[in-house]
Amino acid sequence: MEKDLIERVGKPAIRVPEGYFEGLGERLGRIPSEETVVKPMAWMKLKPYLALAACFAIAFAIGTAILKTTVSKQSPDQLYNETVFADMVSVSHPDLFILGMEDEDGSISEEDIINYLIDTGVSAEQIEFERQEE
Repeated sequence: MEKDLIERVGKPAIRVPEGYFEGLGERLGRIPSEETVVKPMAWMKLKPYLALAACFAIAFAIGTAILKTTVSKQSPDQLYNETVFADMVSVSHPDLFILGMEDEDGSISEEDIINYLIDTGVSAEQIEFERQEE
């Protein structure tokens, strides 16, 4: 039978050493079974949490860097004055405040401001009260 196989297929490329299969069962029995469980070390359990903490730290650092480069360097008083000025501009008629309020020298008079406040709906009593406080 071996000769028929060799004639049909050809000479085998490799040969099995003699007696190889005789001690195969014994050798397979010496291989440890897969039932042995390797306990993970403590750092392996913490690894996902450490990675998450690192992601948060990187996001915080990037956010801080962006804020430091984009925040204006103005003083709080100047920011407050700009905010108050922005509140004076009417949402429905912003051009009323910008157009026609400047004098020839580029300044805005107190009368222009009072007229603007009246146009935006501030009551005359409130304007008079504010003028008396000054």
